[in-house]
Amino acid sequence: MNNQLKGTIVSYLNNKYGFITGEDGYSYFFHSTSLLNNTPNIIGKNVIFNPKPTEKGLSAYNIRLAKAYSYQALSDFQFLLYGAKPKGDIKWKYEICTNKFHTIEEARANLIEIAKTTGCNAILDARLETRQNRNFSNNYISKMYSYSANLSIISEEQFCTEKEKAEQLNQEFDQTLSATKDLAIVVLESIIQYKKESKFKRILTVLGFIMCLPSLLMMFTIGQSGVSGLLFSIVIIGFTAIPFLPGLIALKKHAEHISLVFSVSFGLPFLSVFILSNIGVPNWINIIIPLIFWTCGLYLSLIETNKVVSILANLGLLRFIENTGIQITKQKIQ
Repeated sequence: MNNQLKGTIVSYLNNKYGFITGEDGYSYFFHSTSLLNNTPNIIGKNVIFNPKPTEKGLSAYNIRLAKAYSYQALSDFQFLLYGAKPKGDIKWKYEICTNKFHTIEEARANLIEIAKTTGCNAILDARLETRQNRNFSNNYISKMYSYSANLSIISEEQFCTEKEKAEQLNQEFDQTLSATKDLAIVVLESIIQYKKESKFKRILTVLGFIMCLPSLLMMFTIGQSGVSGLLFSIVIIGFTAIPFLPGLIALKKHAEHISLVFSVSFGLPFLSVFILSNIGVPNWINIIIPLIFWTCGLYLSLIETNKVVSILANLGLLRFIENTGIQITKQKIQ
């Protein structure tokens, strides 16, 4: 056992004696006289020493501090409430809000599940949000809970005695960080897109029902029945569904600019009809203007988001539309 070993000083009592955990897993006793460079605060330091068996056990001699090289490693999983300081360096974060649940435990479990699915090892600035729902039939008040937080990737600095190993570990960490970020972005954006699509589906369903209801009432008013009444309803309902066509196309294509499509193809035509009908313009203008808006919305639904952004930027409308609150692209990654 005359070969040198590497180890870590795990204890040093009264600056006289202590123990070293060697790289072979054994514990070695040492005395201060065996330290070649006796410096304060040596607990946790990496050392190189000569092992020697004695009657009382293994001992360490000729102990000297080993040069330490730092490398980055993922920290243990952390769940921190708003304002709490994380342990380690924040390499990446993404703000998210969970769905609403009936219990706090379900909301918390959902947040943790999303973090682990994306490969994030920290949940920072977690805030519990509570919403009350009142049932007007029996005046019962129920609570729904959700969490908003920053899903994060956090690293900690660690040390080893070999420069090549530290460089290799740093390269492996960079690769892991890049892969984890890519996975997290894909998963989180799919969650956001699903929420957005669900929201627009509900809006389209409600508006479609509201627009089709007069058609159904008209059918019964004029006395249509049987096959002719059914065909009449299909034609009228199909006609009233035309304004929703661009929004449905954008929804089917998972377009990021669906809010813009819906605003141009549905919101602007009805707004123009309301304004033009109150200022007394000719009927043909009251038809052409909404049709132009609807055609623009249909065109926007058929092209990609990056091209939409380019067109709006060239027209000088991008900043104006963003200031109105209409979302064109997904939220930015921090």
